[in-house]
Amino acid sequence: MRELNSVPCFAILLEEEDKLYGTDDGATLVYTTLSDAQRVLAQLADTYDGVKARAQPVSLGAVARRAGLLPDDVVAEADESAAPATLVASPTELRNARQLCGAPRDARKPPGVPVFHVGAVRWRLPSGDEEELWPLFFRHDDVLELREKTPDAADADVQASTLDAVVAGLLGGAPDVAARPLLCAPLESVEFMRAAANSEEAS
Repeated sequence: MRELNSVPCFAILLEEEDKLYGTDDGATLVYTTLSDAQRVLAQLADTYDGVKARAQPVSLGAVARRAGLLPDDVVAEADESAAPATLVASPTELRNARQLCGAPRDARKPPGVPVFHVGAVRWRLPSGDEEELWPLFFRHDDVLELREKTPDAADADVQASTLDAVVAGLLGGAPDVAARPLLCAPLESVEFMRAAANSEEAS
């Protein structure tokens, strides 16, 4: 699904072992925000002296089936040899989602990876045309920035959903929403990918 392929997530590459950091049962840990991947990198550096590791970008679409988000019948040419993956929800964004839902601090809802939105808004496309879309964000700060910069969303309430619910809606054609869902990569991830691309061009 191209909606998922446009969203970068981050695994952690252990350079000396040439493998991706994961759980004891072999599942690769994939972080939905760059700041969470960087936090884990710092923890690894503190725990293991001299460890060489770096954030490894991977598209959400590439790990969606391995993380259980997509059924086999919607994935073309699935790599059966690929390790399973676990999408790690940001602790910060889980707290933000719980607060929006009015859940107790120790509650585990909403489950899964939270996403934030303000409903349908008029969205300017690269062509210059406008379309009514339903943008969804992985970071609460990003949806707040959208609300500040978008006049027709200025008074809208921020709401929380989950990534698995959004994917289920995309697979089902999202019949319950008035606009096309648009998964938006975290701004920090976009900036990281842009800097990496500029570095490659410079070299």
